[in-house]
Amino acid sequence: MAARVGTCANSSLVAAQMLRVRETSPETWARTGRVQIASAFLASLISGTWIKMGEAEACATGMYVYASGGQGHWDDEVIEYIAGSREEGWRVRGWLGDVDVSGGGRRVATVSRYLVERYGFEPGKSAIAELIRISPQSVKDTTIASFTADYLSTYLSLVPSPSDAILSFGPMDFLLTSAPHYLSSRLYSVYPHPAQDPSEKRKYISMLTSRYAVD
Repeated sequence: MAARVGTCANSSLVAAQMLRVRETSPETWARTGRVQIASAFLASLISGTWIKMGEAEACATGMYVYASGGQGHWDDEVIEYIAGSREEGWRVRGWLGDVDVSGGGRRVATVSRYLVERYGFEPGKSAIAELIRISPQSVKDTTIASFTADYLSTYLSLVPSPSDAILSFGPMDFLLTSAPHYLSSRLYSVYPHPAQDPSEKRKYISMLTSRYAVD
């Protein structure tokens, strides 16, 4: 896996979970029309439209080959292996959709009409301003920024320096730190930084994973 797509294999990968669903629950597989990770799914719920997953999240699926400059791509052979055939692989590729390679530095959508009509959000105001009841006068639009995975959000929320490492415990234990280059390994995973301007030097986050500290 590390040599093929740059992500070390583990049972929590979306690729592994999809393979498990196909093998153990074919009726669920047959009814599937879209596959999203939690971050993109929540953004889709709020916006009322399908939101692309970010490049970091795509790398974490085990099916995406990262390349600098936005030249990454879904690995068709890996997808075909998970799907069981080339024809079914085309269908799975449609479930995944395209990947947002902008670096997370832009708005991805506006709040959905349903939220406007059901809960009183105003289209001309910020969703955040509405939620915490602050003045929206300086906000021009009801915008939704990029979402990202929980472990990457934990890392970003602590604003670590390049020499810091963040350790997070849970069903999956994570050790995260910054990385100057994208160098894949079977021992750890490296992801593009989920919040960076396309004009700046590329940044990365390396992550060592342990499932209940037994892997």
